[in-house]
Amino acid sequence: MKTSDLMIGDWVKVYRHEDPVQVVLVDMDHIITSDEEEPVYDIDFEPIPITETLLDAYCSLCDVLAWWTHDNDNGEPDGFEIECPYESYYHVVDNIHYVHELQHILRLCGFTEEANKLKP
Repeated sequence: MKTSDLMIGDWVKVYRHEDPVQVVLVDMDHIITSDEEEPVYDIDFEPIPITETLLDAYCSLCDVLAWWTHDNDNGEPDGFEIECPYESYYHVVDNIHYVHELQHILRLCGFTEEANKLKP
């Protein structure tokens, strides 16, 4: 994962912290998180995998959001498909694996406040 994959408000797992932290600044080669004043570089953090439990919690905040399991070519589960409204139609994004990806989808669909306050 690279810093360029993130936006302010995204949640990530920093190796030196037990709990997930929220990104408050994104720079070319590092991020600053809600728990850090020092830069956190790409090698020091990882994305947070989405689980069905997290998706259920997110859907309760955004009651128009729907999700289902995405299967790979062999029929095995490989991520999730997310459906959310955007203007006058529904937008489906498939093969989502991480919390920050879901946060980006929510923001694109107009759920910025919900995306920023969702804590994994």
